[in-house]
Amino acid sequence: MGLDSVELVMEWEDEFEIDIPDEAAGTMRSIGDVTDWITAHLAAIGRPMARALVLEKVCAITCVQCGTTRDQLTETTRFIDDLGID
Repeated sequence: MGLDSVELVMEWEDEFEIDIPDEAAGTMRSIGDVTDWITAHLAAIGRPMARALVLEKVCAITCVQCGTTRDQLTETTRFIDDLGID
């Protein structure tokens, strides 16, 4: 993972007050992947959150970190291919 992706993961961790293992982060290729992982993890630790809310928070953080706008992000937006983050 490059510095940009590490910073993005750290922002998600701060927002959701969780730790995302490097192995898990390495499998997250799209906004939907991140949303699914965080939603499942929060449920597993007894802090369920609606998937739609997780998605909006993931997108908001990604927008700030990547300098993009919300309308440019969908669940299929890929970090490397679409946003240039490695």
